[in-house]
Amino acid sequence: MEKELNTCALCGGKYEGYGNSTWGWWEMVTGCSTQEDNEKGEKYRCCDKCNAKKVVPARLYLAKKAGVKISNGGSN
Repeated sequence: MEKELNTCALCGGKYEGYGNSTWGWWEMVTGCSTQEDNEKGEKYRCCDKCNAKKVVPARLYLAKKAGVKISNGGSN
């Protein structure tokens, strides 16, 4: 049985499985947060590589911009 491949909304590459939410990426790209951007995050999925290299950094950037303190989990 062949596994269904999905297309990454960010790079166009193929991936197996459900993929990752792109929430945060669209807000960073447009510079504003709208309901449409939030919906895009769930509708348009991405591969693991784009999640790690684009989406997670975008979320961290937005969190820092909002004043959220981010810890690396280690002792300082």
